[in-house]
Amino acid sequence: MGADPDSVWGASAGARCGLKQQVMRPAGNKCGRGKPFALNLHCIPRPRLILCRMKILRTDNTNEDFHTLVTLLDAHLTVTDEDEHDFYHQYNGLGEIRHVVVLYADDEPLACGAFKEYEDGVVEIKRMFTAEAARGKGLAARVLDELEAWAAEEGYAKAILETGKRQPYAVRLYEKQGYLAIPNYGQYAGMDNSVCMEKYLGEHNL
Repeated sequence: MGADPDSVWGASAGARCGLKQQVMRPAGNKCGRGKPFALNLHCIPRPRLILCRMKILRTDNTNEDFHTLVTLLDAHLTVTDEDEHDFYHQYNGLGEIRHVVVLYADDEPLACGAFKEYEDGVVEIKRMFTAEAARGKGLAARVLDELEAWAAEEGYAKAILETGKRQPYAVRLYEKQGYLAIPNYGQYAGMDNSVCMEKYLGEHNL
């Protein structure tokens, strides 16, 4: 997952282009309110690659691009979780997930995340991932911002999550986004590799 919430990148030093981020929020259901809207951003110079259109889609666990990214995520975690992968993987099913965000750049799915209800007023952030070629560009932070805003719109007051000591880039991302460490909750209690965190969502409440 992308660890640094920086802006999207440009082609070369001094290059600059208009970037439009479109957040897709389908009307008439719990996926969002009203019509899609756009935020005007800019590309920031980086070598060799330029993205000039980004779209954030609110969807659910049936989205095929989400499944593609999750497959890549699971392959990554198979390595980083080492001999504990089977334990963690059993809690990463998609069946209970109804709120999914997928980020596209130039129509290519590059990052995703999701949340599910943990208890009354609390959601658990799940399945955060950024494709390897797009890491370090702030895409994960944009996905997380959208998940938090969506959860707040649905009336939730707090988000919790679990990540791992073997994913320090993820820990750094969540710290930068305002998450604080808490005692390991639920099935993660007693797991030395687990890092559990929380964030109150009051700043997003409408």
